[in-house]
Amino acid sequence: MNKIKGILTLLIALFFLTSCEKKESGFINEKLTIYTEELIKLDLNYDFEDLEFSGMGDIVRIFDYPEGIYIAGLQEGNTTVRITYKPKGKLIASFNVTVKLNLGKSYNLNFSVSVPDGYIGDVYVLGDFNNWDLEEAIKLTKSQDGKYYGEAYLKTEEKEIEYKYFNYNEWAYGEGDLLGGHIDNRKSSLEGAEPPFNLLYFDDEILSWEKVYLPKNIKIYVEPHLLDFYKEKVEEYVASYKEKHGQDLDYYIEISDMGSGDAAFMLQENLPFDADLFSIMNADLEKLINDYNYLAPIQTAELLAQVENDNYYEFIKAATAKVLGEEYVFGVPYIAQTSVLYYNKHYISDEQVKTWEGIMEAAQIKNRKATVTISEDGYNNAFLLLAKNAQTNETTLRLPLNGSTQNAFATGDDTISVMSWGQQFFNFQNGGILNNRFDWEHHFYNGSSISVIGASWNYEKARKAIGRDVLGIAPLPKFTIKANNAYGSINAGTLFQSGAFAEVKMFVVRSGMTSEKQAIVEEIAKIFTSKEVQEEIFSIYQEDVPAYKNANEEFSALQGSDHKLLLARTQIEVFKYATVKPTGSWDSVATINYYSSGGPQIIADILRNTDNTYSTKEKIKEALLRVENIWKNGEEKT
Repeated sequence: MNKIKGILTLLIALFFLTSCEKKESGFINEKLTIYTEELIKLDLNYDFEDLEFSGMGDIVRIFDYPEGIYIAGLQEGNTTVRITYKPKGKLIASFNVTVKLNLGKSYNLNFSVSVPDGYIGDVYVLGDFNNWDLEEAIKLTKSQDGKYYGEAYLKTEEKEIEYKYFNYNEWAYGEGDLLGGHIDNRKSSLEGAEPPFNLLYFDDEILSWEKVYLPKNIKIYVEPHLLDFYKEKVEEYVASYKEKHGQDLDYYIEISDMGSGDAAFMLQENLPFDADLFSIMNADLEKLINDYNYLAPIQTAELLAQVENDNYYEFIKAATAKVLGEEYVFGVPYIAQTSVLYYNKHYISDEQVKTWEGIMEAAQIKNRKATVTISEDGYNNAFLLLAKNAQTNETTLRLPLNGSTQNAFATGDDTISVMSWGQQFFNFQNGGILNNRFDWEHHFYNGSSISVIGASWNYEKARKAIGRDVLGIAPLPKFTIKANNAYGSINAGTLFQSGAFAEVKMFVVRSGMTSEKQAIVEEIAKIFTSKEVQEEIFSIYQEDVPAYKNANEEFSALQGSDHKLLLARTQIEVFKYATVKPTGSWDSVATINYYSSGGPQIIADILRNTDNTYSTKEKIKEALLRVENIWKNGEEKT
């Protein structure tokens, strides 16, 4: 069994070697010992046809099976196997292989097992292949299809094998019958093994467990730059728990670092992931719920109250999802970001910057353009599409959502009126520039444009373009609908607020925990996301803008004239009317329909009035209906 553990170590090493091509190989001239007729899977993250294997001779052979790439021992001897990634001519691994003579009958065992509904813990297999040694139990790997998979190597003269599944490496935690009662070991004939390496496949179903192991530990993942900060918060929590309850916390808390976008990726790629509390981007929420069934709704009244009381409505909506027709809060927001207006204070006054009309007035005096977009894609050219009534903070616009793209709506009277206003804005001599070349810094630098709408990550480029002393940062401007823009129920003189997308980081909790454990996890989540902790985080890392809605009024850490403080305060102001990007992860249907299926180009064409095609509001409505159909169907349908 020690040999099997060594093989598993090799597989883990090869996985990390091949899953990140940027890293140089550290597995050169590694030693590997196998037996004749033994077959070992190499979990290489490359297509077989892209790899070149050399040095095998008559000692070993490489095989491409549906389950993966395998190395097999053919005859006794020594050789060095080199593996090269052909597209780049890069050596990714080399092994000094020793093949020993197998004196008995050998078998390569492949296990595939389904588990009872709702079970999310570990699965181990014990049997003749590891001498029924609990310490040598083979832990199976959970796949995206919900099954658990593993492999073992057996050398025996017997005609059948005995084995059994466990959820923990103790005898009491074995598989059971339908009622959870004890069952005998499984038995299977070794006849029918597939030559030449005697492959045997076991496709089993676990009906129940005699007893389920519930580990008394809590695993937490936080942003890498916040790891030390949150470790201190965990230590404080453990100490306060003991003081409050008069006893130690009955859980060991393990805290590690992981980016907020990594959880969905790890589950998608079927990588090991076992966090109880972790941070995600709002765009991944529905995927983790609907695709992987990994998240549990927030249960404790105190944490639900914190979410409701501390956050803007849009952030609460971003943390909420429907399950079987019922809405539940799954996330606890704590950090957010959005777009602001960067402008040249040399040209635009504090009063003029409040409205697009004021900015156009300033541009007209100097014969310049009022603004330039970062680009004309669906994110950077959304400030008019997402505009809301400045008095009610409402819009009829409905973006495509995962699971409900058919609810998308883009042809409301307000959207038509705003697009009509925007068309005049971008065709006015001193209005806006729709930029499709990503050269906005050039326009800003040479003064041809006196403002730009940009995200927080565009700050450094904006500062370098015109200099810190003249760079202003403001919320997105308002604008007023004119009589020739008004459509349907929208009256001339209606004031609109330019819109923006916001993105939110939130903590979420894993499904399948006991109520006792989840309560502890949610206590920690409440601390991690409290307004006090949000202010502490910002005081240390000023790029982490608090999601707390009253931060500008209450946080002393936000006060001051420094640009980073002004940028944070301005984003918090924009949060009031921003739209949290609800379209899901980048490979979701809703996201593809919004960003990649032609809709942004139609919006840009409306605003440009390309070929004078959209000169009337009825033509604008027809074009917006095309956008709406794309959001719903992923293509234009008439």
